[in-house]
Amino acid sequence: MNISYGKTLFVYSLISLLSTVYIINYEFSLHKKFYPSVLALISSPLNILIMSNFGIVALNLVGIMFVKFFFGTLRNLEGYVHEQLTKKLFYIIIFIYFTGIEMTDFLSIFYLFVLMIMYAIHKLLFKRAD
Repeated sequence: MNISYGKTLFVYSLISLLSTVYIINYEFSLHKKFYPSVLALISSPLNILIMSNFGIVALNLVGIMFVKFFFGTLRNLEGYVHEQLTKKLFYIIIFIYFTGIEMTDFLSIFYLFVLMIMYAIHKLLFKRAD
């Protein structure tokens, strides 16, 4: 089974990239200096949301490339396992959001997603070995 994300992921990634580039360009053109621009970028909740969305999309794309590089096309069972792990990842994100866990450090969110991608690849390797 070949996991094909198609045009939807491409369009969503493109919109996420363009919106991130737009807010960064807008803040730098508005403030004209580096420090006030960065301060405005990290203090506005909308800017943080857009940049975090771009980080999630970028990590998702890296995970897809990593799986395609090491596994090639996935078999039926592996495709099912991959879909289940993706669902679990989003359940964890929703749990963190609704429980109000403070994750103000973007680096901790980045580490969480890297660990989840590594966990997903570990599960795929484990299932392939069986």
